Amino acid sequence: VAEVEGLLRGAAEGTSLLTASLEESQHNLKQVEAALATQKRLVLTVGKAAQARKMREEEKTLLLKDAAEEKIRLVADAAHLETSLSQQTSIVTKLGEMVTGSKADVIDLRQQMGAAVLEGQRSSELVAELEAQLEKQAARAAALQAQLVEVEVVGAGKGDRYLEGVAKT
Repeated sequence: VAEVEGLLRGAAEGTSLLTASLEESQHNLKQVEAALATQKRLVLTVGKAAQARKMREEEKTLLLKDAAEEKIRLVADAAHLETSLSQQTSIVTKLGEMVTGSKADVIDLRQQMGAAVLEGQRSSELVAELEAQLEKQAARAAALQAQLVEVEVVGAGKGDRYLEGVAKT
């Protein structure tokens, strides 16, 4: 009986040790489960972060592609604007030459007008002189006409006297 009691005590101690070991194993299992849950959350978080990073990379790639396309459009626009500016500069240069030519034409026309005005003044002076001479000639012609009439009257009178003399003879 003492032996059985010893065995029972030994078995009770073994059971007690096994119970403590089981409790510790259960405790460790809970810690492992908690660690696994934490790791699972961590893996999900890392997965989400990786997916977010992948999306950001894709967005960066799209933004870079858009930026490259925009750069190409801007370069094309700049080339077009440069061509347009060159054409406009050429047009402005030609217009400047035309304006300069027009200014020279205006100056030439002003000089011609000035010369025409002077010539007109001279012509007016000549016309005035000719009118004065015409008036003198008209006055002289009138005087000569008067003299002619006088001569005719006198001559007619002398002719009549001559004819009377001839008739008397």
